[in-house]
Amino acid sequence: MRILICEDNHRLREETSRLIGAWGHDTQGVTDGPSALLAIQQDHWDLVLTDLRLPGGVDGLQILRTLRQADADSACVILTAWDSAETAVEAMTAGAFDYLIKPVTVDRLWNVVERIEDRGNLLQRLRVVEQESLTDQLTGIGNYRAVNGALDALLEERGGQRSAVAIADLDNFRLLNDTLGHLRCDDILTQVGAELAAALDSGDVCGRLSSDQFMVVMPGADAERAQATMERVRAGVESIEVQGNGGLPIPLSLTSGVGLWPEDGPGKTELLQAIELTVRQAKRAGGSRTAVHGPDSIPAVSLRSFSALTGLVQALDSRDHYTYLHSEHATKHALRVAKVAGCTPAELREIEIAGPIHDLGKIVVPDSILRKPGPLTPDEWEQMQQHSSIGAVIASSLPDVSSMVDIIRHHHERWDGGGYPAGIAKDDISRVVRIFSMGDAFSAMVTTRPYRKSMDLEMALDQIKRGAGSQFDPDLADAFLSLSWQDHNLALSA
Repeated sequence: MRILICEDNHRLREETSRLIGAWGHDTQGVTDGPSALLAIQQDHWDLVLTDLRLPGGVDGLQILRTLRQADADSACVILTAWDSAETAVEAMTAGAFDYLIKPVTVDRLWNVVERIEDRGNLLQRLRVVEQESLTDQLTGIGNYRAVNGALDALLEERGGQRSAVAIADLDNFRLLNDTLGHLRCDDILTQVGAELAAALDSGDVCGRLSSDQFMVVMPGADAERAQATMERVRAGVESIEVQGNGGLPIPLSLTSGVGLWPEDGPGKTELLQAIELTVRQAKRAGGSRTAVHGPDSIPAVSLRSFSALTGLVQALDSRDHYTYLHSEHATKHALRVAKVAGCTPAELREIEIAGPIHDLGKIVVPDSILRKPGPLTPDEWEQMQQHSSIGAVIASSLPDVSSMVDIIRHHHERWDGGGYPAGIAKDDISRVVRIFSMGDAFSAMVTTRPYRKSMDLEMALDQIKRGAGSQFDPDLADAFLSLSWQDHNLALSA
């Protein structure tokens, strides 16, 4: 043990230090109260053995009270030549381990030191037991009790300061368990726990809630930091290499929902319900993502769906590079209009995702029609018009894009009902589709095709103006025309 001896009598201090040192303990001596307080502030002491009366204006009781506040595990024994029942009661009430009357016999001192050593060993064992009771034995991170305790403490102590909580689920882990068996999946969970712990910021607490579900408590975090943290976790988890029974790689993915306190729920139950709902929505949308709870949030496209869409767009680009450039061009201008029109983040996200693939259905249109240098025949035109419906069918097969197929299916509808494929009109066409249709038409006007030259900027803007109320939503056409077109390249570049 480390023992601090506070005694102004040089001979007594040295003799006590010699005895305790002979029993195998490290000692340090100080001669006055201020020196004792400084030593307590700078180091941990298993035992502080202090005289009641010390020079320097600080007595043993003040040292005792300071020690109790600074280090609750340290023991303090008061030594005094004054046998006062009142002082003894005061010392014991303040938290002294014992109260010894000078002169102290060797046996009495030995007994006190031995009891404090036993006490220290017991405290250490209790700390180990407490830590084990808060640790998930498989993964080594916190368990249900630990992370829920951290959440309870957060809700009690933050005083209204925004904080974040996340729940993360391994996707399709039950199927993986059935395929690989419990032992191999236990090894995977251990790796997941390591990735989770490594990705967290200082002060964050993580724990395993159930077999394949984890919680992270992030005191003081906002949505941006919480999402970045869980994306680091997801990247780490999805980098874990898992091989199937046949040696083929099996992808591992993680879906997380993030909620903010207090806005997403003033209490624990409401907050966790909001986060769990976010996780379920994100899983229904394809998984492998981090979603932040909110009324306007649309989860990002998952890695699998993004890869599938990218492959389809690249295949179309290899057949008709114009379609690819046109899609990017139309999306860019639709987003400009959407921002002026006050679209929600969810609507902007829909344009960002569906816009670049709005002509996806052209992948099944024959090259003879798609790349024809002249006007299409009626039969060819009828076949070309099917691309919007076909594209919607393709996109609907991807869970996290299926809610965004309106742009793909209806981008050729008109305000007056004269478009295709459904012939719907006015407000029956969603706002994002009405916006995108205008960006799509404008892009077609200012781009050269094999069978016609592009319009100049002024002529294209005039066409938008003329089409207001017939082809285009008149209010959105006004918003389009209100944009700055001073940079001519902005209009004509893809």
